[in-house]
Amino acid sequence: MLYIFLVFVFMGVMTKACFASGITNYPRLNTAEFWQGIEKNGDELILNDEEVARFNQEIIDRSNSVYDLSKYPTLISGTQLKKMLETEVLDESVFIGSHLMSKAEKERLRSERNLTEIFEDNKVQYGVAVRRSNLRTLPTMEGIFESAEDKEFDYLQETAVDPSEPVVILHESKSKEFYFVQMRNYYGWVLKKDIALANREMWLTYVQPNRFLTVLTDKIVLQSVNEAIIYQMGSKIKLAESAESFYEVILPTRNADGKLIEISQNIAKTIGLIEGNLPYTKNNIIQQSFKFLQEPYGWGGLKNSVDCSSFIADIYRSFGIELPRNADEQELTAGKYIPMASMSSEERLDTLKQLNAGDVIFFDGHVMLYLGMTNGTPYIIHSLGSHTLHQNGTKEKVRVMKVVVSDLSLKRYSGISFLDALTGVISYQF
Repeated sequence: MLYIFLVFVFMGVMTKACFASGITNYPRLNTAEFWQGIEKNGDELILNDEEVARFNQEIIDRSNSVYDLSKYPTLISGTQLKKMLETEVLDESVFIGSHLMSKAEKERLRSERNLTEIFEDNKVQYGVAVRRSNLRTLPTMEGIFESAEDKEFDYLQETAVDPSEPVVILHESKSKEFYFVQMRNYYGWVLKKDIALANREMWLTYVQPNRFLTVLTDKIVLQSVNEAIIYQMGSKIKLAESAESFYEVILPTRNADGKLIEISQNIAKTIGLIEGNLPYTKNNIIQQSFKFLQEPYGWGGLKNSVDCSSFIADIYRSFGIELPRNADEQELTAGKYIPMASMSSEERLDTLKQLNAGDVIFFDGHVMLYLGMTNGTPYIIHSLGSHTLHQNGTKEKVRVMKVVVSDLSLKRYSGISFLDALTGVISYQF
């Protein structure tokens, strides 16, 4: 009897330790299978392809940053283009390399926007990314940071552009090394050498491919002409043929004149690719999210990885859903939204109990994917930069910088918990 009692006490202590608050290291909670196991109707289709297409149109209607590129105008006014090129990032004291950026350096960078070559009406061009590239606030690859020590959060890094991504080319930098482009959900400067010019007819086969593969793993690497190219989760690859053991895919390349040249490549059929979109189910949302577990936090797509909002966007793009790039716009786009800012802690917990796995929750500057509840505690998976430990009147910022599973007891610098900081939740499932 004593032995049984001691075992029971030990198991109780172990359970409390395993479910300790904050980021969990408990193995079961760090598996997709655990959360799929407690989800009801997890394999039920949420939306079919036609319904996804209608939902994408709702997103476009609600979000100023998301476009149907096939309908993008052939001319852009100089007024609109100059407004898109405006930025306040150089108005502050910032560091470039290890030194404070000088006024002269700022002016040189501003001049690279080439404003004198913007006319009353400007004809657009069409391009396709030939390798993964960085979309920048200004036409430079040099990073600009808040401090000389910071190397993680580059103020100029907007997002990443994957290979085969179609873009509308709106302008060219003074150095002629960068294009200013509009992609499906963002605009910015991208290296000219990473974009191949195409005629509109060819370009539309990337905007609206008849057959395509979707990347299902966190990333895959394919061999192009003399280089390996990285496609991240949700990326689309043009498909020519599907044989028993391999796919014949079409990869974009750039010739010496900067024009698009397509090559075909045979790649083995793997679980990392699927023809068309992944079926949109709760279990598949969970499965996709855990493919990023422990991957590094990549601000704006740096490190060939994800930050909090691209984590969400890439998961949902696996199903063909094209969300806005940034968290604030993801919170306000199409879907079923519940505001939470004025709720008490108890009301917040009651609201979370009603959510579906895969719903998306927000506080200012951060977005997280809801997994479910266990032992009365809500859990999330998210690409987390940091949280703050508050002990004995002191504050210690903890850099996490990876995708983790946690509860909502983590605290912000102000001392408020993630739970009490929540501003809202949106469901893209209806």
